[in-house]
Amino acid sequence: MSMDLRHAAALVLVGWYLIMPPLTYLSGDRPAGPYARWTIADVFDSASDCKAKMKKVHDEGDAAVDRKYHTWLGNEPANDKNLGDFTHQQWKQIALNSLQTMAVCIATDDPRLKEK
Repeated sequence: MSMDLRHAAALVLVGWYLIMPPLTYLSGDRPAGPYARWTIADVFDSASDCKAKMKKVHDEGDAAVDRKYHTWLGNEPANDKNLGDFTHQQWKQIALNSLQTMAVCIATDDPRLKEK
């Protein structure tokens, strides 16, 4: 019986991280290393709360990228020329918003969070 109580207590202590990959993920350096190198964006008590926030973060990232393209390109379709005119800062903003769309939820005790 005591083993069951300890197991139950351990399950209660597990939380959830919403994590995002490092910027190197966007440069083709996939996979982005162990999750231990990813950024913890938020912490949750339950998987369902984490997943709800993850969906919101994904949606916000997608919307932000769309807005930026629309603002900078207007009604012009994207092509090599006008995308080539984007500044480094504009690309950095798009990259950061793109990272939002790659956020994942992971249990705080997940062994993939250990540095390898």
